[in-house]
Amino acid sequence: MPLEVVVGGNGVECRALVERGRNPGVLFLHGYSFRYTVWTETGAVEAPASLGLSWAAPDMPYGRSTSCTSRTSRIDVNLAVAGEAARRAGIEQAVVVGASLGARYAVYLAHSASVKGLVLVGPALGRDERAWELARSVRAPVLIVWGDRDRVVRRGAVEKLLNVFPNARLEVVEGAGHVVQRDSPEAFREILRKFLEEFTA
Repeated sequence: MPLEVVVGGNGVECRALVERGRNPGVLFLHGYSFRYTVWTETGAVEAPASLGLSWAAPDMPYGRSTSCTSRTSRIDVNLAVAGEAARRAGIEQAVVVGASLGARYAVYLAHSASVKGLVLVGPALGRDERAWELARSVRAPVLIVWGDRDRVVRRGAVEKLLNVFPNARLEVVEGAGHVVQRDSPEAFREILRKFLEEFTA
């Protein structure tokens, strides 16, 4: 059973759900319009749990989170909160799953030696030039998951991002919109589980 803990970074405190298991663990970063509970409500956490892996799902202060003491788009604060959640789950090596805006922060984290892979769901990097620059030098395997009915991140943007990462592949989920983990939860769990198996064999 996951534990709900308080994690902090640079003066901001947020709630997080964590479950300890084996490494590599999974760090889930939600999108702007969601909270940390989206990963349990959609059953996404069952993918790492089924493999006995640690996972952490922090409420991030960049969006509509309600548990954080304040909201901010400061990159250092958000990365500190994410990092503290991973530590509380005992994650020493991580596969980072970032949805929408969460994918932007996943890219920032990807340059840590402890990050072994990225799963970017409907990735919304927007006009963050630094994030695009960082994407070009990510060496870890990257899986982009995109719903073919996504009206927020269009196919062209996904294909551009696919070509930017040195080591990326695309999984298209038919009938899903921008929030694949909510629209097609079973398909998403299976996609994530198979990707995680590549790091646990």
